[in-house]
Amino acid sequence: MSGAAPPRGACRRLAGSLAIVGVALALLGVVSGRAAAQEPVVPPPADTGAAPADSTARPLPPVVLRLARPELSAVRRPAPVPLPEPAAPALPLPEPIIVSADDFEWPSAWKRTLELAGSLFVGNKPQTVLTTRGKASHADSTFEMGADVRFTYGETSQEGGAREVSQRTWVASVNLDLWPYSAQSPFLLGTVESSFERRIDIRLSGGVGHKFTFVDTPRALANFSVAILAERSRLPTKTDGIEVQQLARFSARVRLRRQMGARTSVSHEVNFRPEYANLNQYTLSNNLSATYRLNEVVNLKLNYLDNFDTEARGRGARSNYDGQLVVGVQADF
Repeated sequence: MSGAAPPRGACRRLAGSLAIVGVALALLGVVSGRAAAQEPVVPPPADTGAAPADSTARPLPPVVLRLARPELSAVRRPAPVPLPEPAAPALPLPEPIIVSADDFEWPSAWKRTLELAGSLFVGNKPQTVLTTRGKASHADSTFEMGADVRFTYGETSQEGGAREVSQRTWVASVNLDLWPYSAQSPFLLGTVESSFERRIDIRLSGGVGHKFTFVDTPRALANFSVAILAERSRLPTKTDGIEVQQLARFSARVRLRRQMGARTSVSHEVNFRPEYANLNQYTLSNNLSATYRLNEVVNLKLNYLDNFDTEARGRGARSNYDGQLVVGVQADF
């Protein structure tokens, strides 16, 4: 029986065991090689020639370095970007409105005024007075040009029914203002006048001046102006002669206006003109008026006007003073 061959099952089990042992030895060699690769190389101690202090000292164990893997939680991640909110539905835009300059009514640079007024006194000495006035001006940011014409006529009844002329005055003036809307404005002024009651045949005057404006709004006006004028006059004498007079005058004028409510306004103007050589000889005019607006064009106006001339009686006039109170209508356009 000793010469018989081993069974096949035993041979297979032996071959499998040898294969398993070979695989285990191979794995053990791989692991040992990796560990040897990770061990640091420690250089030998330097030979200083001295004997070691303790020849029996045990060598230090090898130092093993382990590389730690970074934790995934420590990695900084970018912050999430918020998604934009959905936009609200756009409202429909209105259709564009096209406006041209022709659709506006620009204020005119021209101003025109006409006045017609009168007064009637009855009784022992009936008297009538009629006065008319016209003004026109054109103003822009640089210049203002204006013209003013006024005429007054009056009659008085005498004993026996005869009537005689008591007043006949006309005055015309022109002006040219530089920078009319500024606080200070230089100007040129010219005047021509004639007066039956003050015994002035004709009087011409002209000069330069400066105006100071304190308030200038649609509801209020306040300004003061001074000027120096050259004057030439033809004056009747008491003996029915003619005297020609030439002199220089100062002029100081104050203008005030105030809107009271939506329809009523009050204005006041005073003009004082003394002679340059003799300040005691002067003329003074005072004009006070109240206006009530009926519509955009027509106004009712009450006007009081007086004049004082220190030399009127010396020329043959009845008095140095004359005044009148008239009621009328005024048209602005």
